[in-house]
Amino acid sequence: MQLRSETEALFRDLVNYCRNDKDVVPTGVREDRAPTYRRLVRNIIFSNLEKAYPIANVTLGEEKWNRLTGDFFEQWNIPSPELWRMPYSLLEYVDSTNYAELIAAPYLTDLLLFEWKEIEIYMIEDYQYPELSQIADPLIDELQLNMESEIIEVGYPVHRERGPEFSEVNNRYLLLCYRHPETLSVKFIELAQGAALLVELLRTRPQNGSELFSEISKIATSPNLSKELETTGVKILRELISNRVILGAISR
Repeated sequence: MQLRSETEALFRDLVNYCRNDKDVVPTGVREDRAPTYRRLVRNIIFSNLEKAYPIANVTLGEEKWNRLTGDFFEQWNIPSPELWRMPYSLLEYVDSTNYAELIAAPYLTDLLLFEWKEIEIYMIEDYQYPELSQIADPLIDELQLNMESEIIEVGYPVHRERGPEFSEVNNRYLLLCYRHPETLSVKFIELAQGAALLVELLRTRPQNGSELFSEISKIATSPNLSKELETTGVKILRELISNRVILGAISR
């Protein structure tokens, strides 16, 4: 633990040196090599942000993107030493500073969240599923949700459109992001409220379609939602099965 603490301290000293133009070289760093380390660290961080947020980079344009990433690197908490986690710090920075308003990009937080979730879900720990079989009848079989998934809510259609043209649109979109069990690619599906409720109920425990619809009828705040699922519920379940959001039936 002591070694880890010392290593983190050295990392923080080096990043602090790299994020400003002061000439005080961190302890343990050779003075003749320090400028090279500064250049390399900056290149690694800025390159990683571009790779993590390619859509935001293009959407904002070079001037706004460089301003955002430059301010982030100089002002925000030191990014995570785990390179794949580091881009999340940019989302935190934008969300905590109202930076989207500052650069007149109100969609920015939603767009960064959308792109970050692709990384996070891809890197999610493998879930250990019980033995599963093919689904014969979704109303009878106990259904297993793909647990390598998450529903997020955004106000702008960042999953549909590219570029500032969506900056004036503000709505409520429920997006299911999940890792496909065979390809391991991350997929996004826009869900209606009823479908999102089905997914979240399945997340609590495996159950069959009849149980799901019965539970929804008890907790639905809108009678229209319950009535809608009576007619479209099975179709929604079959679509979730086809898209590998529901993986199979629990074997008994």
